[in-house]
Amino acid sequence: MTIIPDSIKNRLIVLEDIAKERIRQEELHPEDLDLLMQLVVLNEEVGELSQALQAHYKLPGSKRSDKSDLYEEAIHVSASAARFAEKVLNNEN
Repeated sequence: MTIIPDSIKNRLIVLEDIAKERIRQEELHPEDLDLLMQLVVLNEEVGELSQALQAHYKLPGSKRSDKSDLYEEAIHVSASAARFAEKVLNNEN
């Protein structure tokens, strides 16, 4: 029996959550955005991750947040970056 370290288990959970978010993205926003617009979306997601991180550290002026918000925003950023990479891999602009 192979014992899988927690770090690998967590990686698999993260990758599964990114895949689920990619499906959700396609359902919510099926439109085909060019790379520039996808970069805009990615930057917006990075901004939301930054806000969640500021809240995590309770920086002045930050909105209330918790660890789940930080994780969720990180998944959104990763899924948006994956969507961008998929478009590049498909040789689309």
